[in-house]
Amino acid sequence: MINSKVVVKAPASSGNMGSGFDCLGMALDWFSEFEFTFGLHVEGASKNNYSSSSQVISSMASDAARYGLSIMGESEMDVSVIYRGDMPVGSGLGTSAMARSAGVIAAAEVTGRRVKDDELFAIALELEGHADNLYPAFYGGIQLAIPDSKTSGLTHLSLQYADDLDVVMLIPEFSMPTDESREIIPELVSIRDAVHNMSRVALLVMAFYEKRYELLGEAFRDVLHQPVRSKLFPAMYSLLEAATSAGAYGSFLSGGGSTVAALSDPTETQSILAALRACASENGLQFQDRISKIGGRGAYVIDSKLENLQ
Repeated sequence: MINSKVVVKAPASSGNMGSGFDCLGMALDWFSEFEFTFGLHVEGASKNNYSSSSQVISSMASDAARYGLSIMGESEMDVSVIYRGDMPVGSGLGTSAMARSAGVIAAAEVTGRRVKDDELFAIALELEGHADNLYPAFYGGIQLAIPDSKTSGLTHLSLQYADDLDVVMLIPEFSMPTDESREIIPELVSIRDAVHNMSRVALLVMAFYEKRYELLGEAFRDVLHQPVRSKLFPAMYSLLEAATSAGAYGSFLSGGGSTVAALSDPTETQSILAALRACASENGLQFQDRISKIGGRGAYVIDSKLENLQ
């Protein structure tokens, strides 16, 4: 039996972007690669208990591919995944959205189904649940996720942005799983806090549209989720302040944490990175760091070798 192979690249993403809680996210120019093997009897296709980050990501990708296959009427097809990347899990960088995007796109490719992007997105969303990460993972760029007020559906808008910003990331080596950090966020908020975040999201959209980057510091200010999450991450505000004091336009907790992200002019990037490193060390944090651009592309197939699987 000759198996089919599909290779997909998919990006990391940063959700929330401060004030855009649950509705804004941006893709990063930081890709991982997934090699899917499909067939009727694929070695390594059975489910396992995973522990390492790479195995967790592989598991999410293979589960998404299987789910996509079942929706497309190919539930008897097996799948295995080889993951190539350096993405940490539970750090607010959209690893689950990345893996699930790759999985459903690979499933559509191997079945030869002419499935529209929004239909594939809907399949992945059933598994993912976080549209602010999933839209950037699928479409790239900065995406605004918009729930339909009359239905349970979603739509999205791509925000205008220029390729003249760096994304500086300090990634502490402890995880803040989104489901756990969300549990401590109050379900009810005051009108004052709601208005605060609504006005900052509007400011954020216009800051990108008009390239008024000096407004991003205020636009990223959040009162709905970051203050609560700081209780799990006491050094968070010190890191945010260190980045802005060193010259960042603005900074925020990426997704549910623990990554702190800052947007900067490329000429200021190294100073901001140095300030973040110093602050993290002062607070006793072990960490990674990374510099990226806003990613202009979502998940896509880079290679496929398809065989008749009869």
